[in-house]
Amino acid sequence: MQIITINQIGISLLISIVVFFLYQKMATIIDDYRYRPIGKLVDVEGYQLHIHSTGEGGPAVVLDAGLSGTSLGWSLVQSEVSKFTQVCSYDRAGYAWSDESLSKRTSKNLAKELHVLLHKANISSPYILVGHSFGGCNMLMFADMYPEETLGIVLVDSVHEE
Repeated sequence: MQIITINQIGISLLISIVVFFLYQKMATIIDDYRYRPIGKLVDVEGYQLHIHSTGEGGPAVVLDAGLSGTSLGWSLVQSEVSKFTQVCSYDRAGYAWSDESLSKRTSKNLAKELHVLLHKANISSPYILVGHSFGGCNMLMFADMYPEETLGIVLVDSVHEE
């Protein structure tokens, strides 16, 4: 009967961790190559946010998804609205192609980030803001913070103060 020593267990565990780490790294590289952003990445205060803008003209329609949603959830809406005006969907920090942010994920901070993103992406105001679910809270905050840049708000199955 063979006795397994602590050293053998430790070495086996170390080899397993290295193999899993290398596998994860390779899978991430392959995914980054296969699934490139459909829009562009814009630097916002030291990290990048993904924005996808289609169509031309104004006012620009800005779409914000629900809590766990991404810009891809708006693809059917965006393709139709872009026939009439410019429309932008984006991914909040930490979602889809956007980098994570170290700031707290409050509607106030999200509205500030969106404001910077829109300006750095050269999306001209005024905006028609469209928010689904949690995105509605963010759009209401944006409108409250930047009323001169807000033309209207559409809440889609969203929470609100009433």
